[in-house]
Amino acid sequence: MVYHPSWRGLSFHDQVPTGATSPRAYLEACLERIAAHEPVVQAFVTLNIEGARAAADAATSRRASGHPLSPIDGMPIAIKDLIETADMPTQMGCAAYAGHWPRRDSAMVGALREAGAIILGKTVTTELGMSEPGPTTNPWNAAHTPGGSSSGSAAAVAAGFVPVAIGTQVAGSIIRPAAYCGNWALKPTQGGIHRGERQGTSQSTAGPHGNTAEDIWAVAREISSRLGGDPGTPGVMGPMATPAPSRPCASPSCAPNAGRASTPPPKPPSSASSAASMSRFSGPRTTPCSPPSTVPYPRPWPSAPASPPSKTAGPIAACPVTKSRRG
Repeated sequence: MVYHPSWRGLSFHDQVPTGATSPRAYLEACLERIAAHEPVVQAFVTLNIEGARAAADAATSRRASGHPLSPIDGMPIAIKDLIETADMPTQMGCAAYAGHWPRRDSAMVGALREAGAIILGKTVTTELGMSEPGPTTNPWNAAHTPGGSSSGSAAAVAAGFVPVAIGTQVAGSIIRPAAYCGNWALKPTQGGIHRGERQGTSQSTAGPHGNTAEDIWAVAREISSRLGGDPGTPGVMGPMATPAPSRPCASPSCAPNAGRASTPPPKPPSSASSAASMSRFSGPRTTPCSPPSTVPYPRPWPSAPASPPSKTAGPIAACPVTKSRRG
């Protein structure tokens, strides 16, 4: 793939829901791009093509009858291979989990299926979501990294394999590969998207990659509207659809204070008053500082004993202060 500023990534909201194409035809276009570019990009660990086609046919029938399950009904979505799926293994980029197949859907995957989304495949992750990279390459330059740990999710979206892919993040594993691959991505508030059942750290957050704000927001809201967030955490909130875009207005009538009575700006201080003001900060301070308050802060913990027992045989010597070697 060669990047050009006019490039526009694969989107869903302005294709299938508008009737421009059907879910089955949209899926087949995705599969054609996968067949053409996946040998180099290597975004996927597993694909469930037959299951995806069956789901696309069902979504096509629902949309033809005017009864889609949701705005994302018929959307092909890829799932990071840390998240459990009933119809594909979850191997977490780790040889120790080769062939591991829990045969159940994570809560977020179940919510996506309820909304009619097509779970097309599992995407490459770094080993256990940590630092050991997988085989995925950057779609814009195969010699470059796609970033991690949601390597395959970011690359699959950038390559046009799917309009949205789910990633996870502890420190930067959603937003980093999104930046490397040129995607949109949403890293919501911790717990904003229900993480479901998976092996992972308590700080992990799930979020979608996509090529448009409309698509990633629709996916996030379809999950949170069905599940909320993690237990005890409010889910992603807001309108189900993004507001229509609008151009900034250059007219003075659009200014924030248009129509309000204008007040003259304050006069600048005279040179004499300015000098008097600055004199407070020049020369030695002659007024003694006020002593600190003797009122103690309330403490939520008990006060430490005055003389804690020593764990050493003799008196404890103070540690010498050493100069840090950090730059």
